[in-house]
Parts: sequence; C-alpha cells; structure tokens
Amino acid sequence: STYIDTATLTVNREAILRFSPQGRLSAVLEVMEHRAEDYVDNIGLIRGLRWTPAGLRFNVTGPEGLHSILLDPAQGRRIAEVITPLPSATTQVIHASLSDDGSQLAFSTGATEIYTAVPGQSPVRRYDGRDLPDDQYSIPSDVHFLNGQLYFSDLGRDAIMRQRADLQVEAVFNGAIAKAAGYPDAYYECKSFQIVDGHLTLPNHGKIVHLRSGAVPQIDTLAAAQGNAVFWLQRIAIWVQLALAAAVAIALLQLMVRSATPEGRRMAKQATLVALMIGVALTIAISMIFNNMNQRLGEESRKNLRGYLAVGKLVVDANAVDRIRHVKHYMNEDYQSVLRQLRQTITREDKLDASTYAGVYKIFGNKLSALAYHDGLRGIFYPYDYQYDQSVYARVAASKTAYIGEITDNYGDWLIGVAPLINRSGEIVGFLEVGIDRLANHEANRALFSSTLMNLAMVLFVLLFIFFEIGFFSSSVLDQTEPRDDYAWQQYDAGTIRFVSFLSITGVFLSAAFIPLLSKSLAPTVEQIPLNLMISLPMVLETLCGAVIAVLYGYLPVRFGIRSDLVFACLIAATGMVMTALAQDFTGFIIGRVLVGIGAGWLIIALRTYFLIEKDQERKESGIIALTAGIVAGINTGSVAGGLLADQIGTQTVILIQGGLLVLAALAAQGLIRNRLRTRSAHHSSAPARFASWRLLGHRAVWSFFLGIFLPVTACGFFLGFLFPLFAEAQGSSIKEISLAFMLFGAASIYLGPGLTRLTSAWFGARRSLPIGALMMTGALLIFAYFESLAAAYVTVILFGLTESFLFNQGLSYYSSLPEVRRFGEDKAMGVYNVFESGGEALGPLAFGLAASVSLGSGIAVIAAVLGMGAVLFWAVSPDTAEGAP
Repeated sequence: STYIDTATLTVNREAILRFSPQGRLSAVLEVMEHRAEDYVDNIGLIRGLRWTPAGLRFNVTGPEGLHSILLDPAQGRRIAEVITPLPSATTQVIHASLSDDGSQLAFSTGATEIYTAVPGQSPVRRYDGRDLPDDQYSIPSDVHFLNGQLYFSDLGRDAIMRQRADLQVEAVFNGAIAKAAGYPDAYYECKSFQIVDGHLTLPNHGKIVHLRSGAVPQIDTLAAAQGNAVFWLQRIAIWVQLALAAAVAIALLQLMVRSATPEGRRMAKQATLVALMIGVALTIAISMIFNNMNQRLGEESRKNLRGYLAVGKLVVDANAVDRIRHVKHYMNEDYQSVLRQLRQTITREDKLDASTYAGVYKIFGNKLSALAYHDGLRGIFYPYDYQYDQSVYARVAASKTAYIGEITDNYGDWLIGVAPLINRSGEIVGFLEVGIDRLANHEANRALFSSTLMNLAMVLFVLLFIFFEIGFFSSSVLDQTEPRDDYAWQQYDAGTIRFVSFLSITGVFLSAAFIPLLSKSLAPTVEQIPLNLMISLPMVLETLCGAVIAVLYGYLPVRFGIRSDLVFACLIAATGMVMTALAQDFTGFIIGRVLVGIGAGWLIIALRTYFLIEKDQERKESGIIALTAGIVAGINTGSVAGGLLADQIGTQTVILIQGGLLVLAALAAQGLIRNRLRTRSAHHSSAPARFASWRLLGHRAVWSFFLGIFLPVTACGFFLGFLFPLFAEAQGSSIKEISLAFMLFGAASIYLGPGLTRLTSAWFGARRSLPIGALMMTGALLIFAYFESLAAAYVTVILFGLTESFLFNQGLSYYSSLPEVRRFGEDKAMGVYNVFESGGEALGPLAFGLAASVSLGSGIAVIAAVLGMGAVLFWAVSPDTAEGAP
C-alpha cells in the first residue's frame, strides 16, 4: 500500500499489509517512511511482493543497491535481507523479482534491460531490448522466475515472453496465441502477470485472462466478480441485520413518541423542525460558497494550464521528439534534451510545480505510448492507450488544435491539456501533454467543506448549552436578586448551583478530548511496563484522588460551610490545571492531574451535598434536577468546545483557560451561593451508628449492583474518555475530530436519554433495564473489537451514548429504591456510590491501557466479555424487585 502526498504526488509512506480472508485489515507487517526531499515517485520503492513457502519475498530499491528481503508473514519481522549492487548509479529499476527459494534475482530497467544475479553478488545483463532491429520494439517490464526459467512481460511486443537456456526468447502469450485459443480481443495489454506451473494469469481490456498451457492451450476470461453461495449468504445476512436494526430503531422511536407527553411531543417536533431548518440553511449556504470556490479554482486552473501548454509548445523541440524512434535512443542527447524541456514547461521561478506533470507521447500502430515524463523515472515508450483512434489524441491530431479537459486514471483526477508537436516538415510527430492534479484540490475542498460543517455543528451544539444556561441563570438568579418567598428562594438556589456547576464542570472537562494525548506525549518508556499503562497512570491517580476525597468528605471540618468547600475545590482544581499546562515532564503532569483530581472530587461531592442535606423534599428534588442539568451541560460544553479551541490556539492555552474558568466559578460561588453548614448529624443520624458500609455492601441487592453493573459500566465508559482519543489519533484524526465523538455521545445521551429512560422504565423496569443496557454496551465493544476501524469506534461511541443515557438513570433509581440504602441513609449511601464511581473511573484507563498494550481487538473482546458476564451475574443474583431485597 502506498500513501501518496496529494500536494507533491510523491510517496511518503509504503506499507505491506495483511488482510483476513474476509477482506479486513489484520496486521501491518512492514512500514517504510520516505522524506519529502527524496521525491519517491508514485510507484514507490517496493518491487515484486509475492508469497512463497518460506515467507513474503520482495525487493526495495535504494541508493546502495537492490535490497532483497524475506519477511515473516505471521509476525511481520524480517528474516533475511541481502543487498545486490546495481549496474550503475543511474539505473532505474522498473520491476524486480526473487525465485521461490530466494537463490535468484531478476530485475528490469528503464533502459529495456533485464539483469539476473545471485542476491548479494554483481548482476549480469541477460537481455537488452535495444539489440532488436529498428522495426521491432521490446520493452521488458514485470519479471518472474518459474522452474529456473525467466519470464517477462514485453510492453513493446504486447506479449509475455520466456527466455530459454540459449538466451533466445519466445512468446507464451500474445495476440496470435490468444486468438488460436479462442480469445480474440481489440488489443492485448501484457503488463503485470502471475505464472505457476501450467497457469498464466494477467489482466487485459477490463478482464482477467487465465491461460492454461498444455498440448492444446485453453483460455478462460472473467469480466465481473463472482461469489459462491457462502458469499451471497453473508451479503444477505448483513442486509438482514441492517434491516432488523432499522426496524428496531423505528419501533423504539414510535414507542418513545407514544410514551411522551403531548407537551413533550410538541417540543420535540419544534426542536426537530428548527434543527432541520438550520441544517438545511447551513448546508445550502456552505454548498453555494464552496461551489463558487470550486468554479473559480477551476477557471484559475484552466488559465494556468493554458499558460503551461503555451510554454511547452515553445520549449519542446518537435524535431528532437521525431528523432527518438526506438528504445535504443533512450537517454541519448535528444532524449535528455526533451526531458530538460519538459521540466522547463512546468517550472515557475526556478521551482517545479509539484502538482503538475508534463509528458510527450508518440503513436506506434494504434497504440499511444509515453515517450518521456518530466521526472524521467519511467522507461521509454511505455504503453498508455491501446485504442488511439478512440482517444482525444486522435481528435487533436485531426484538428491540429489543443485540447483541454478532464480525465481520471489510476493516479487520480486530472485537468489535462494536449497539443500536437509538429516538426519542420509540418508533420505531427507526437503530443505534448500537461496535467494539473485536481484530486488534491478536490480533497482539500471536500475536507474544508466537511470541517466547516462539523465546526458549525459543534459550535451550535456548544452555544445551545451556553445560551440555555445563561437564560436559566438570568431568569432564576438575576431576576431573583431579592427573593421574597420560599419559591423564589428555591429558584434562586437552584439557579446559582446550576450556574456554578456549569462553569466549574466546563472548566474540568475542557481538556477531556486531549488529556490522554498529552499524557502520551510526556509518558516515559519504562522497561516491562507497557506504554499504554504509563499513559493511563495520571488519569488513574486523578480519579483515585477523587475517590479518597469522596470518602473523607464527611470527616472534613464543617465550620466554613459548603460554599467554602466549593471555592477551595475550584481553586485547587485551577492550580492543578496551571501545573498541567506548565508541566515539562511526566512527573509534573502527574502532580497537576492529582491536584485536579482532588479539586474535582471535592467539587462534585460538595455540589451533591448542597441539596442532599435539604430537608424539604420539593426543594431537594428541584435542586438535584438543576445540578444534574448544569453538570451535563458543563460536560458536553467542555468536552466539545475544548477540541475546537485546542485546534485553533493549542492545548496549553486551553488548559490555562480551564484554570481561568475554575477561578471564575470560585468567584461565582463566593458571590452568589448561599452558604450552608454540614452537620455531623446530617451524615450519621440517618442510620444506626454501627451500620457500617461493609454491612451495606454485604446485601445481595447492593453488591450485585456494584460488581455486576455499576463498576464494569463505569469502567467501560472510559472507552470514550481514554481509548478513543488515542485510537483516533493513531488513525490520523485531529483533536477537533476527536471532540466530534464527544458531541455525538452527548447528543445521543441528552436528546434521546429522557425518552429511553421513560421507555425502559415502562417496558422493563429499573432492574431489568440495567443488564439489557450493559449487554448493549457489550455488543458495542464487540463491534469495535471485530472491525477495529475509526467508523466502528464512532458507532461504539454513539451506542454508548444511547445506552448510558438510560443506564445510569435507571441505576440510580434502582440503587436509591433499595430498602438497605434507605435504612443506611441516602447521603452516606451516595458516598459509597461515589467511591465505586471513582473506582470504576480509575479501573477504566487501566483496563483499556492494558488491552491496547497486549492486543487491541482481543483485549477489547475480553473487556466486553467481563461486562457481559457482570450483566448476567446481576440478572441471575439480584432480587426480583427492590422492595423484595432481603
């Protein structure tokens, strides 16, 4: 596989890949990176890759010679490597091949030669197409060994040739042999081929040609892909699965609509209509802008092309082109002069236009052949079009006027200009062609269009939360500066907590999309400790500190009140953010994340406690709802906006902004929130003094919930928070594209969560909804483990968003309804809940880091299996109803 830089049309990376029988990428066996200044042509440096019983054999051209390599196809390690010197420093290797046992090497050159050698020894010229008479053309291309004999494709004679022991050559496939075997065709394109005993296979004229040699040669052709019964059954099964998924989605949507209140349906319709109108308007506006840009770019490209073509007609010597009539003229004075002239054609200010090429073509019979390209890397008279009379070149020759148009070939989309080359006698002796790469421009425009749409969607997503929170803050706080009754105070308290939680959580989550990437950039290499585990260490310590704070919070001094707790927590987290931004090594980064963990853990437990100690049930419920809304808005605003900002101003600046937001949240808490004092009774009077936490965990309903559902689900939630950024970055995604996954997760969770929660409650109840949701997450992880692609990762993220939208709501409902929890006391039970939540958040990066270090697909499958077994355990062990728990 070659990776071509669309700006320069050179290869910047080559790789040897292994695919499964189902066509899925299973391993990258060999990777070769190329520097831009080396100008590796788009055919790359790897030659003659083939499988042999000993392993994968291939050759790599290099300045010191031809590297013959034997590669283990299972592990991707080089077993052997031998360097064979080239005949000269200017030798252009077209194709190279090793025998099955690796004892013989053959390669063809741009000068129409074939050399053979024992790998590592000096090569011997075995064939030279320039030795033929002037009326015959022989251009060796692909070479192969079979039973010690040399076979090669001859582009000049349109044949597959075999060289006998006396060094004479004979055709094993050409037009005459094909017709005798009952295969007449318009032309015979003999370029690449494969040969084994009794079988020759090659492509020709859009078909696969299979010649079975013998006393009476036979030819079979295949013009279209064919599949057996298993293939079609697999295709049918895929479509059936897609149809079932669509049917389930439609059924769920219908159930959600039926279960919604009339007011909810109206709001959903209005929101859908508004979103549709905005989306259509944005798409139309952006499409118009980019269409105009493309039109102007096309006009500019045509103008430039006409300029190149005009220069080429003046520069290229048609008489020199006329004198190059045989492969024996390769690299003579005329040929080198034409090469220099082609380079001058597309040179501006002494610099070659990398996205442009220039070439000269000549006609032989009914075949258009490339005489030379400006880079000189192709051999002479390379066949380009086997049906000249049907090509634009024939029209140019008939009209004697230039042609400008668009073509598509194996190398991309091009805007080309073709002009006839006329010698001093007035005869057309060839064609000058100049091409401008349109693929790079199209790809750049398409990427810009997609990026713009994605940016607008993400900005609108973030602004929706910001404007909504500002509106709620204005109506419930700014309009209630002097509350006069209990309802007004209830609105004021809910508004202030919601605003402070929104500011502070936005500050905490602004770096969620790229913190694993920063950890990766600073993590040291430690022997016997996988890198991915080192990457997870700061996040593990951060969440563990949050768990410790959740445990110790009830024993912290209470004289200053919860408002002071919020202020101190925000300032500690802000300090951690500053240290994270300024960290120059892994130790400083860990210290910064530890402080963030302490501050964030303290912040969350203080926010929750503010309303948990409320005696009035109505005010307590409205406060919890407001707090949840602020936290959800902060998580989604921060995780999405952080990626957008980091893409523009850098990660360090974003982390410093996080510190500023947390300081702002501290000021808001100090200036707006009414202080409340925690009392010891509030934490210890709701249950008997000796009813310890371990006794709560001893109940079947409690430990089955935590071990079977809550802990595994919380840990697996770090697929998005830890594994996805690392995986997406490895696939070439930017931080902004990683943030898109957080937006998709949030959209699925927020907009479908309430409906799914009501639906699952009515359909299954809280207890049965939990294992169903966990099994859905298991399936999502298995999808990623099976495909291991970026698209599968996005699908997994969306499925996680749909599942977690109701899973945590149902989990909290189930847990809070347990009799043991009510007897123990909801406030202390929530402390236990927070500890397991932090434990799961610490376990997640470790589990995914270990999975990525060992084997990503297998490791994710194991995590999915553990999650699935936990769901089955809960389903089998937990009491049928919360009220019936022993």
